[in-house]
Amino acid sequence: MELAQRWTMPWQGSAVLHVRSGALEVKPWEQLIVRAQVSSSDPMLSVVDWSDASATWVARDSWAMLGVDWKGRVNLSRNWSVRALAQGRWASSPELGLAPGYGELGLVYSAKVPNLYPGMRVQLELQGQGWTGGWQRPVWVAEKGLFGYSQGDPMPAGGLVHAAAMVYLGEAQLGVIAQNANQGWVPNTVFVAQNYPVPPATLRWFLRWRMFE
Repeated sequence: MELAQRWTMPWQGSAVLHVRSGALEVKPWEQLIVRAQVSSSDPMLSVVDWSDASATWVARDSWAMLGVDWKGRVNLSRNWSVRALAQGRWASSPELGLAPGYGELGLVYSAKVPNLYPGMRVQLELQGQGWTGGWQRPVWVAEKGLFGYSQGDPMPAGGLVHAAAMVYLGEAQLGVIAQNANQGWVPNTVFVAQNYPVPPATLRWFLRWRMFE
């Protein structure tokens, strides 16, 4: 359980001076997490539509959120596994930008490659993601470096499929990812697009170097 009070920043306007919030997370089973969160009125960026860059700070009414997450994994063999994730969300306001339902299902192959490079490992992934409609997608306001809220048409149900091939060489990771849909904002998660907005369908490669565990 967490209870907090914070004072708003000067650039967030004067409609709200401080925000009180509370969060509770319960894990009844290893694969199941239930969380709840409430907040008093807080400042929020508001825009007319997706193309409007003149965002203004407004006061959002007090709100509450209840979420249930289930995550599972089944090992089919030494190298093959299936991973699944299911999320349910209830939000008291569409301004929270939460999809009521979201799910993932992925097939993963991971194997060590001996005698070529110390710690070398190959991983292949095929994953599908899907979500229900009826939620408001947050709008990225580049001029402020923050997300805002638009009262435009609610998002329809959707999803994406992506395939990935990755090679791990000790602390380095080299990979290629292909996907059939825009991953600029996957609902109920953090902002995942490194370069927003990403094209509707992409084929991209990446190189990462991990310095810390």
